[in-house]
Amino acid sequence: MDDAGVISLWRIADSVELEASFSHKELRPGLIAWSPTGRHLAGIGQSRNVWVWEVDRLGEAPEVYQGHNATVTALAWQADGTWLATGSADNIVRIWGVPGGYRVANTPSQGGDGISHLAWNPDGLVLLHAAEGRDEVIKLDLGVSEEKQFARFDGPITALAWSADAHSVVVGNAEGRVVVRRTGLPSVSRIITDQSSGLVSVHWSADGGSVLCADVVGRVTVFDAVTAKPTRQSRLGRSEGRLPHAWSHRGPDAVVVEDGQVRILSPKGQRLAGELDLGRVRVGGVAWTDQGKGVLVATGRGEVRRFDFNPGRVPKARVFASGDRSAKYSAVSSSPDGRWVLATGKMGRVSLWSAETYRLLFAAGSHEKGHDERVHDWHPDSGRSATGSNRGVVSIWSVEAQGKLLEFEAHRGPVGTLAWHHNGRRLASAGDNGDIYLWDWELRQNVLTLQGHHGPVAHLAWGPDGRRLASVGRDGTLRVWDATAGILLSSQTLTDKP
Repeated sequence: MDDAGVISLWRIADSVELEASFSHKELRPGLIAWSPTGRHLAGIGQSRNVWVWEVDRLGEAPEVYQGHNATVTALAWQADGTWLATGSADNIVRIWGVPGGYRVANTPSQGGDGISHLAWNPDGLVLLHAAEGRDEVIKLDLGVSEEKQFARFDGPITALAWSADAHSVVVGNAEGRVVVRRTGLPSVSRIITDQSSGLVSVHWSADGGSVLCADVVGRVTVFDAVTAKPTRQSRLGRSEGRLPHAWSHRGPDAVVVEDGQVRILSPKGQRLAGELDLGRVRVGGVAWTDQGKGVLVATGRGEVRRFDFNPGRVPKARVFASGDRSAKYSAVSSSPDGRWVLATGKMGRVSLWSAETYRLLFAAGSHEKGHDERVHDWHPDSGRSATGSNRGVVSIWSVEAQGKLLEFEAHRGPVGTLAWHHNGRRLASAGDNGDIYLWDWELRQNVLTLQGHHGPVAHLAWGPDGRRLASVGRDGTLRVWDATAGILLSSQTLTDKP
């Protein structure tokens, strides 16, 4: 925005100014901010009003939110873009619902020379605010409708921001001090594993209490997420460098394949269901299904076996058969709604079954040696899935159409991992060169590239807020990215050294 109140929108990739640029004279001088969803723009100027535009209708008149009795001096969007916080020169903070501008909350004056800083926590229910010239930060907890002092610092507040994990707040003041203050239970500060072995993947348990790390030599280590201390370490069998393992949807339990046996482990290492001996059957992958009631095991004999583990009973296997005993599956998973089972593997194999009837819905394959559909991930709506091959191609498959929708060349080398965004509009992929790509899969276009890993990326996982993306690489680092802004938020070296 320039001094004349003209707002210009730019496409970052090629620095092209878009035709959507527009002007609003009351914004001179002022502040504008995108909503996290990208659907709205909010602006304030030298007035008591707040203006909100729909990005798709920038040429039309904005919504005007009125209610402040003094000049609006600060604004901040909540994480999901449904609330907008604003502060004014009379030290009042107001929270608006967007669209519509309905009033969610107001705060009384706390003194000072006007609200200068507003900061939502990533969960969107806690707002911190500070006033110009004041040395304290106020916490507004909308979950319990409570406002109180968060902390006091030596000098007027000049900077205020939440950490991406919502566990810490960093505060800067006029005395040149920067303070990091914890807000709750500590997060994992260090995960200890053997970097030299090469990390395959890192997974959080569903209850957030444990972290499971696997490396290429077939070792699994489970850590307590609070203390960062290992609670179990096992040397397990490996499957072509990829250890078959999966966390339960229920919480702390993990299923692993060890020396041809299926075992269910707790973070403390107890075997909850004994051992199930698969003999000499080659296991390509394992996964939980039905919210933790059963385990899927992909084999090298053209089938997927399902085992239900019940206390006091011998696990019985039911078979999802492909009709081709030569099919060798390397990955298996259940759809998010539990209705479908997908397996992928050698010679371009992609097979889909009904989880209820065990009927094979479709089976595809190139039947070419050296073609391996190595990895896959389900779309959040369970109606589509993405597969990645060792030839660098990503394919999108449809349950309804019972076949391939489209494909595009995503990498020059093998696709190592895939992860759908929660909204289903973006797909993240990574491979051997260390780069992470975000795709508009419908347009087959790369919209963002994240660079930083030195070597193959082994696993990707989206954060609950849909903005953060975690990646773990064979370089022994765990990185967390802001996948909207395209910046690295943190990098953790995974090492066995204290």
